[in-house]
Amino acid sequence: MATICLRKSCSVAVATGFRQRQIMANMQIKRTAFAFLDAAWNRIDANRIKEVGPEKAAAEWLMRCGAAVKWRGQNKFMADYNAMELTSGADMKIEGINAAESCIMASGFDYLKGLSAVRQVKFNKTHHIDDLALKKLSLLQDTLEDLEVVSCGNVTDIGIKGLGELRKLKTVHLADLIGVKKPEECVKSLKAALPQCQIQFDGKAK
Repeated sequence: MATICLRKSCSVAVATGFRQRQIMANMQIKRTAFAFLDAAWNRIDANRIKEVGPEKAAAEWLMRCGAAVKWRGQNKFMADYNAMELTSGADMKIEGINAAESCIMASGFDYLKGLSAVRQVKFNKTHHIDDLALKKLSLLQDTLEDLEVVSCGNVTDIGIKGLGELRKLKTVHLADLIGVKKPEECVKSLKAALPQCQIQFDGKAK
């Protein structure tokens, strides 16, 4: 009887281990597939930019990746890619970007070239955002005033300190950045570079 029970226990353990490995393998396949799609959606289409102009091409990229845009003169953010033809015109300019939980990444930030009215950018649980992506915000340095970076685990102290190059910033909201090891030092660096900017880190105004 003991031998039979032992065999059953071994069989259950083997089956459980197999199922766990299978689940992990399936998860890895899904992650790889999503990573491939994310990279594809962030690929720069130079011909499209020439065809429709930088503003519309950038809006298409952002919405394709799950972000929302606010056109200058409008009050609401728009995230419906299919409705864009009805709400955007040749003279429309992007004023705000809400990239919360979107899949935008640094490789797609060249779509920001030529944008001339972006004042507000929000990254919240935007998991592909890293130091390079923040560095590329320099493409918006002439207009960007309000920036939020929350729950973006790939951002480090280097990326936060680099925001000091964005001289037009008026408010910066930072929170839940596990990659930032010395937040006080980062805030000190930002305050030195942007003395007029209101900086909030993890709910504390600086």
